Amino acid sequence: WNMIGSMTVSYPVKSISSAPPGITTSQFFKYHEGYEHADTIEPGRSYWVQASEAGKLILGEQIGDNPGRIHIVRGIELPPSSPNPAPDTISGETRQAPAQFVLEQNYPNPFNPTSTIKYNIPIRSFIKLNVMNSLGQEVAQLVGRVQEAGSYEIRFDGTKFTSGVYFYRIMATSTDNPDKKTFTDVKKFLFLK
Repeated sequence: WNMIGSMTVSYPVKSISSAPPGITTSQFFKYHEGYEHADTIEPGRSYWVQASEAGKLILGEQIGDNPGRIHIVRGIELPPSSPNPAPDTISGETRQAPAQFVLEQNYPNPFNPTSTIKYNIPIRSFIKLNVMNSLGQEVAQLVGRVQEAGSYEIRFDGTKFTSGVYFYRIMATSTDNPDKKTFTDVKKFLFLK
């Protein structure tokens, strides 16, 4: 499975070409409270697609009967499952804590002006989630507190930042055993104005 997106223009899925020509793909999926088929790639959104081989998908207008056009095969397989939902304290329902620490890739990516970052923590931990520029300098702190085990998401607003490559880093330290239960991960993301 691969994640794709468009930066500025909408493209109908039927206009997508490939290199090498004629790659077979699944249908394109977007996510909003569940997976939905997508007929158009919209700017600022991310889409899942499965390809039959390595190559490039080319977003652009279809001219005539281009032999480079992809072949979309309808199937029943869905993209990777979404992360476990956070505990539901309103209904009183108890949900199992995540099995391990995970920092997911933000979506959409590239983004303008906002993007969502999700992460899982299996044990109560002090969480520091910050954004760094390409020089490694911290430019924003998104989280800096103790959080219970669960799945979380936070929205990053890049309105005040310049276009470019940024990194987000999570540092999680167990409150029960700070010497042995520490997790750190870094992901790269791209902000385009």
